[in-house]
Amino acid sequence: ELMFFSLKNKMSAPILNLSVICAVLTVGRAGIIADNMVATPSCQEVNSAADKVLSSINTANKGKVRDFIIPDQTINPTFYGFKVSLKSGDPVALKSSVSNFDGLSRLADTENCSLPIFSSVDGQFTVGPVVWTFPNTTTSFWFLESVGSIVQTAELSMEIAVVQGTMDCRLEAFKLLGINNLMYEFADETWKGWILGKIVSHALSSMDNNQLISQASADITKSIAEDFGNQWCQQQAAIRSM
Repeated sequence: ELMFFSLKNKMSAPILNLSVICAVLTVGRAGIIADNMVATPSCQEVNSAADKVLSSINTANKGKVRDFIIPDQTINPTFYGFKVSLKSGDPVALKSSVSNFDGLSRLADTENCSLPIFSSVDGQFTVGPVVWTFPNTTTSFWFLESVGSIVQTAELSMEIAVVQGTMDCRLEAFKLLGINNLMYEFADETWKGWILGKIVSHALSSMDNNQLISQASADITKSIAEDFGNQWCQQQAAIRSM
């Protein structure tokens, strides 16, 4: 019978549980835990090593721009119950670009909890302010219509867990924790653009789940988590080979 052990509770339950399950399976297969015994991992901060990985990811992402397309049918902003129309050159989608995702940093201490044949690195991170730009967007509300760019900024917070065993090292789990400090701007210097800017900002900020940028936020989180997992594993492999 296998006994579950507890890692230091630094991460939220969804990430932590996956790491614990993986650890139990790894230890159980190795047969190093006797019946009715609980293995207690040794945990320590690895902030310096994590910061080196974050710096490398930021350098690789510096100046990068990603293009995203959002299907039009998913965008239904309203202003006090009245529809606000957002259209681009594509009749069925809004085109956007995402930039400034090279400011990745730690939200808290990153910790490595280990057993003789297993270790789990858990950390919480933030990136931003990330910038989403929707160029040449025709915005209309009642009799007002104007063409300009919708610019949105936000900070993304996430948690990442990497598992390292005797045979492999891999990204175990990741999660987008939140979209914070969300701001909208409709860039058009005409008087109609100024009024529509106020309306668009209110309408978009009232949308559930920040759906205008939700898919792009999930994709960026996934990409950063994969980069962190790959680079952490490469860093640890280099240390072991010294």
